[in-house]
Amino acid sequence: LDSSLKLAPMPGAVASSNMVPTPQCHPAKPLSAGTHELRFELEGCNRRALLYVPPGYNPGTGVPLIVVPPAFGWTAEVNIQHINLLQYASKWNMVVAALDAPGRAINVAFDARANPFRQNDVAYTSKVLSEVDQIMCLDARRIFCAGFSRGARFCSRLASERSDIFAAVAAVSGLRFPRPNNATRPVPILAFHGTGDKVNPFEGGGPKYWMTSVPDAVSAWVNFNGCKEKSKQSVAPNQVMHVYSGCWEHAHVVLLEVQGGGHEWPDSSYKLSGYAPQAPKANELILQFFNAHSLPLSGAPAANSSSARSFSASDVPQPQAAEQTTGATQTATDAGSGLNMVIRQWEHHQWAPTLSPKTFNHASALAGAAVMFVVGAMVYKAWQRNQRTTSRATLLKHTEAEV
Repeated sequence: LDSSLKLAPMPGAVASSNMVPTPQCHPAKPLSAGTHELRFELEGCNRRALLYVPPGYNPGTGVPLIVVPPAFGWTAEVNIQHINLLQYASKWNMVVAALDAPGRAINVAFDARANPFRQNDVAYTSKVLSEVDQIMCLDARRIFCAGFSRGARFCSRLASERSDIFAAVAAVSGLRFPRPNNATRPVPILAFHGTGDKVNPFEGGGPKYWMTSVPDAVSAWVNFNGCKEKSKQSVAPNQVMHVYSGCWEHAHVVLLEVQGGGHEWPDSSYKLSGYAPQAPKANELILQFFNAHSLPLSGAPAANSSSARSFSASDVPQPQAAEQTTGATQTATDAGSGLNMVIRQWEHHQWAPTLSPKTFNHASALAGAAVMFVVGAMVYKAWQRNQRTTSRATLLKHTEAEV
């Protein structure tokens, strides 16, 4: 971190990276450094994602992965270019999977819920992870989500619907508390938000998909994670860091409030809204936070983080690109049988939050086509009246539009 920026101690966790068993892959899964494109078919649609492999990737040792959903209107390429995360991923030796979406709109609506008439992007995310797991040696306990704007809201959704996979979430200009929250464990949350944000207002209101204030969303996560302690510190002339600790399973909640900051990813490659000059080093803080919060070991007792020490930026080792995390090792099977087993278990659940076009049997769908059309139209009209005051076209163009 910039030595001129004196940060409040960031929350640490017992399961920091130098204490986490690192899975080993036998046989190894070699993949060249650089950016690769993934393509596959899902539910009758052609989908894609970008995969960035850091120079220090060791094909025999599990590596952390960050999923990055896109902001509204952006491709995976534009999103990655804007947030300027890859150089930090190289430094910390983390893989990045940049998601893409039909219509350039990842599926997340009011209260971080799914729009049931759009594509199933939770299943898509799971499929991306499964594809990556086939070709790379991943650390299944260090899978994270970092997103900006609509991408941040989708990370909030994944924290609810895939808490079995995602160890922690970083939300920039878009933290939400899902209602209902389906997470089966406390989820560590790091949020950045400017008080001058005109798209997703800090104090709430704004578009129909937003409404709830950022402090309310943070408070809901604090309660959900069982955090008992709070500290607040001014870390720069226009930056206040709120740290909530004493949480179950060390699931800290941190908000970096940027006074006067706009709708922007701090220290991005270019600016959209004139972000405050003393922008926080978002990417470094995000990687630091992820490095300290791994998925709890299966069967490990829930713990209160009061016994866990805090650490400052200077306490965190800055790994070189060629280095992997060292320490205790275990096979990928021992580490939880990897990602695919967890993904397959979830895919067999019947409570999937979005409606797949292949959910219905083709024969019965044909026989009841007329009934389904009428019922579907009625449900859609009711949903539209309750959650939107504009037409579907306006919904996609305006009420869910984020820069």
